[in-house]
Amino acid sequence: MVFNTWGTFDVPAGTPPAVGEWFAGATLLANTIASPYNHFSLNPNTTYYYKLFSYDGTYYSPGVEVNATTLVPTGGESYTYNGGLGSYGTINLTTGAFTSWNFKPQGSSHYPVTADNDSLNSQYAIMSDFGFPAGYYLMNVNFTTLTGDSIGVVGPLASGQNVIKGMAYNKAADTWYVVSGNDFGTAAYLYTLNISTGVLTVVGQLQNANLPVGLAIDCSGSAYIINVVTGASNSAVLNSLNLTTALATAVGTNLGLANVTGFSQDMDFNPDNGNLYWSGYWASGFFSEGGSFRLVDVTTGTSTQISTFGQFETITGFSVNGICVPASTFQLSVNVQNGWNMVSTPGLHPAEQNVNNW
Repeated sequence: MVFNTWGTFDVPAGTPPAVGEWFAGATLLANTIASPYNHFSLNPNTTYYYKLFSYDGTYYSPGVEVNATTLVPTGGESYTYNGGLGSYGTINLTTGAFTSWNFKPQGSSHYPVTADNDSLNSQYAIMSDFGFPAGYYLMNVNFTTLTGDSIGVVGPLASGQNVIKGMAYNKAADTWYVVSGNDFGTAAYLYTLNISTGVLTVVGQLQNANLPVGLAIDCSGSAYIINVVTGASNSAVLNSLNLTTALATAVGTNLGLANVTGFSQDMDFNPDNGNLYWSGYWASGFFSEGGSFRLVDVTTGTSTQISTFGQFETITGFSVNGICVPASTFQLSVNVQNGWNMVSTPGLHPAEQNVNNW
């Protein structure tokens, strides 16, 4: 059994090679009589072509051809980048299981620090070049066509800042935001982001939070960060964030992930149900570290672990594949009678709702 992604094959000849090697104009998938046979680790939205031959040790049959196209995840799934595997893929929001797509549009010299989306099956991601200090650029990643378009350099950062820690889209205000920090965890800043150019504009220095590791904004425009409090065992604290003043206010006292680091994390809301997900990362010594995918309660400031990831498996560039949908409108008819007094504030009813002002 051989496969490729273009649909033409050669006539087989000779003894079949090892699985994974080139044969008959394609890659040998299996040399077996077992049926059925499963093919794993496939790219999404891709057509795969297969040809099956029988072989008696001397001659090959003419072969039988089949093909199938893989699917694109539906809304509510999440796209993310696994740093340990060096690939984009999806996380199941219920089980936390990561499925690799073997897809890296930014190349091997960059990785997505953080991401968010304003449409389905795509994301805007801020890519880092691993430098000291790091250089950042903005990319639009399309998970349907499996392509990435570079937009521009992200910056400038405020004085003393050198690390981008999170980005999020505020649907309520149609505005993108970024948070940054420094290597010492002594100051952090909030910015607006021009999504067409990558240019940052300072909103202000974060108050009450110096070491953020993520930023998320829900459909109503409420923003949250996770701030790391350093100590003998670092702890993570959920904070609400005022997008006008950059004031952070603690929600609860500890999200429950011990030895949390100050890097390689991300967070996002699921617009379908309002759930907040956090891909945390912890380290307690040399070769003792890993990831923790968690569900966050924004009322109590606590979190519940969904799944764990191994050493170096940082989960960044995380965005839930959903969008905020405006509340539906409805038709309202009222019969006005003599003696009624009706008052309306000019501009209260948008024209597109077809509600008359009296």
